[in-house]
Amino acid sequence: MNTTIRYSSPTFMGLAVMLLVGWSGDSVARYQFGDLEVSGEYFMLADFRLGGTPDFPKQFSLQTDGVVAPPGVGVGPIGGQGEEYGVVNAFRHELNMEFNYTGWSKVTPVLKTRFFYDAMPDFNAYNDTIRRNWGSNMRSDLGEDIDPVIREAYLDIDLRPVHVRAGRQIATWGRSDGVTVLDVINPRNFRNPLTFEQERFMIPQEMLNIKFDLSNVDWVPGGITKELQLIWNWDYTPHAFPGFRPEEEGQHPYTLAVVDYANQIINTSNAVGFGPNFFANDEWDEGDAFDKSEIFVRWRARTGDNAGPLSDMTYSFHYAHLFDDLPLYELQNRTNGFTFPFTIAGPRGGGFGGGIDFVRHRYNMAGFSFDKALTWLPGPFKGGVLRGELAYNFGLKFYETDLALHQADSLQTLIGFDQYFYIGPKSFVKTPWFVSAQYWRDEILRDPGVGVNNRIGSVACNAQERCGEAGYLIGGASGGFEGSRGTTRDIVTLFMFNDFLPGKTLHVELFGLHEFGGRQAGTWMRALVGYNFNNAVSARVGANIISGQEDGFFGQFERNRSIFTELKVTF
Repeated sequence: MNTTIRYSSPTFMGLAVMLLVGWSGDSVARYQFGDLEVSGEYFMLADFRLGGTPDFPKQFSLQTDGVVAPPGVGVGPIGGQGEEYGVVNAFRHELNMEFNYTGWSKVTPVLKTRFFYDAMPDFNAYNDTIRRNWGSNMRSDLGEDIDPVIREAYLDIDLRPVHVRAGRQIATWGRSDGVTVLDVINPRNFRNPLTFEQERFMIPQEMLNIKFDLSNVDWVPGGITKELQLIWNWDYTPHAFPGFRPEEEGQHPYTLAVVDYANQIINTSNAVGFGPNFFANDEWDEGDAFDKSEIFVRWRARTGDNAGPLSDMTYSFHYAHLFDDLPLYELQNRTNGFTFPFTIAGPRGGGFGGGIDFVRHRYNMAGFSFDKALTWLPGPFKGGVLRGELAYNFGLKFYETDLALHQADSLQTLIGFDQYFYIGPKSFVKTPWFVSAQYWRDEILRDPGVGVNNRIGSVACNAQERCGEAGYLIGGASGGFEGSRGTTRDIVTLFMFNDFLPGKTLHVELFGLHEFGGRQAGTWMRALVGYNFNNAVSARVGANIISGQEDGFFGQFERNRSIFTELKVTF
């Protein structure tokens, strides 16, 4: 592996910022220039792979009747999949700035920028495609789509009891750890799917966000505080996954297995002469603001102390008219002329009308959430907060193992419990641990089939271990029949943190996630220790340990077991 570092300027930039700010406790976290408030942050993440199984990228199989190929060997171009993954998963440097102008009485302009450079491709000597698409947002490839330099730019307009935020922004619903139910407004950039702080990888959207405070409107029932929120997003953007572009195949250490699998289908189809227009990868972006609009509505309230068992409970109702968080591959006019185990899309030319279109799909979501302190619980559980989230999704689409799309409703639920507990001798652990436990369930309300386009009984199908089994494809799939899921997924999580030493300068976090169920069973454990040197400089070191089946959603990242370090300097 070539470990030559071709660009070291971010390292020097980080050292310069540290020297500029200093390591004393006298640093100021915000500067005032008349009515303009300015603050900044330098952030560095270094993630180093410890390795696991397998140690090399997968080579996926499109086994055919006429090609004798062992499982795991692709028949088409496999890009960089023959290379070993490098040791460096990330070496990311960020310079974040925030500007707030407070000179106007009712309008506050806010601008937040984030310049970043990730030296991961330089350490690992990957091809230039990865560097061009994921190395920095100071290029047009990334600058305005996935990880923009101008991260947020909006106007806060105070028209009490109405508050309006207009422009590029991030808005959150729900507060779950490691999983998502209701938090569907902003898409995510999964450049590192083991990032725990979700705000760091949300993709900002151009939106109009209006909140109506109805607490003082007595004729509106619901509680002592009441708020109606309306959000209009006029430029749908999907989730972003590393390795998503077909030319990136096998190059990024955090590429989902199903993404590399899709890349191979595209690259193989292009290689056999289906033409340059075979894959229409921008169909999801067609149309104007009306066509690409998403609408989100939330009613949020808190009950008073005279509502019986529902006293002092915060609750919310949600509705969204939105698009799937990832566009869908639609295989047009399939053909089995190439004797794959299932029929694939044929050429577009000659009036056949085939090809693969990457299109957006609209659906509707209705949701509910609550949280309530349980003051009647005994002993150390007294006052613990019970919280829940529910999302019913109308008309989502799912792939069966033959890449055929089927529409079905789905139900996602989460129940969690949060409390502070004393763990260990109080002579040593003088403050309680914050402990949060969750159970998350995702259910597709349709039984999967064996696939209408499978060629069951063919030589190619017989060569695939699970060809013809019922299931749905998800992110761990390494082939048409590997990594499928059933109707349900069940996950439990546990998150804990505590602060130690005078001034609470030592911070400890522990997080565990386990998914149940056959080949999807997997575990992710994360631990870190952080130290605040002063009010401006902090550092953390931690580890991610993954285990599970290599074609499971979490188990596919077993090879990405890692240690990581973070440095944050505010100024």
